[in-house]
Amino acid sequence: MYDVAIAGAGPAGATASKILAEKGFQVALIDKQKFPRDKPCGGGLSLKIFERFPYLKKNTTFDKFPIFDFVLFLEKEEKLTHEEKSPLGFTIRREEFDNYLFLRTKDAGTVYFEKRVKDIRITSDFVEVFLRDQNSIKAKMLIGADGVNSIVANKTGLNPKWNPDRVALLIVKEFFVGKDLISNSIGPKTFFYWLFNKIRGYGWVFPKKEHVNVGLGEMLSTTRNLKRSFFEYVDFLKKSGIIPKDLDPRGYKAALVPIRGPLSKVYADRVLLAGDAAGFVYPFSGEGIYFAMVSGEIAADVLITALETDNFSEKILSRYQKLCKKDFGEEMKFGKLLQDRYTYYQKINDFKKLMNMAIIDEKMKKLIIDCFLLNHPTKKIKKDLFLRYPIARIKSIIRSF
Repeated sequence: MYDVAIAGAGPAGATASKILAEKGFQVALIDKQKFPRDKPCGGGLSLKIFERFPYLKKNTTFDKFPIFDFVLFLEKEEKLTHEEKSPLGFTIRREEFDNYLFLRTKDAGTVYFEKRVKDIRITSDFVEVFLRDQNSIKAKMLIGADGVNSIVANKTGLNPKWNPDRVALLIVKEFFVGKDLISNSIGPKTFFYWLFNKIRGYGWVFPKKEHVNVGLGEMLSTTRNLKRSFFEYVDFLKKSGIIPKDLDPRGYKAALVPIRGPLSKVYADRVLLAGDAAGFVYPFSGEGIYFAMVSGEIAADVLITALETDNFSEKILSRYQKLCKKDFGEEMKFGKLLQDRYTYYQKINDFKKLMNMAIIDEKMKKLIIDCFLLNHPTKKIKKDLFLRYPIARIKSIIRSF
């Protein structure tokens, strides 16, 4: 019997697996796909992920592309442009990044099963994970890091099914364009197109070392024909000169992302949920890699205590949710507040007022960018916004006369 079984080898599962295996525990990591594998995602990394996980700075197996410019459009109209001398963040290819995390956990001694999870059974003595090939794996504990369509969350009743109003549908394609085009044309800048074609969401363009990632995301509950919107978006980008005219949007990938905050409960007897399976995604931008890795780290720390005390009860494991809330609950709450105000209810006039303030007030502009990137503590961003908003608002009103 294993000490821990982990369903899902993405950033959350790989992070937890690495920590547990390095501590000498027997870990079974289960994923339906063979690594390296791609993942529908923009592939943006905030600066703080490198502060939290310093080993990411030392890698030589995935490329980090620095982003210095931030460009925001509202309904196809450019509203905000900002350039920094030091990076605002980085972009990566998920195929390379996830494989790097995966190889580190294998080096730590994790046993990997390239299998699809079918069902789970929780007893008073162990958890049994049933695989599609009719075999099963027994462990003292189970981490469900198996994404938005989590089998673990479903089978434990922690999340039988997502409400369509709590998830977003995204369509994305990563185009190979070569280093020269990135350097000479697109450059080190990210583009955000908020409320493109009045959808409840946004489009993006993320350059990478040799690729450009183009995507569009919208709340699932209001999606009518996101495929058509994506094709129109790519066509708009071509006509605007943002991307080359010969790029073919066919062959795109689609995925769901939990976008309205964490589940109300992410633990049960012998079970924890991490990453997208728990809903740990920043609601305003949809960024989830950082929160996946942090939740995997916290899950591993909680399980180390549980394994050392041989206590896997729901009461003991409830500490996991408390620690996650303490660590990044403020970000989740803040992101949902911003989403409600500027995206979810499509308060376009409010967004326009905010953008107009940013145009004439440099400090306000930097704060708005920080609302997207979270490069500073949330409490600081909220405090600075509270103090700066009335000043920027008055300047905007005066300029309108």
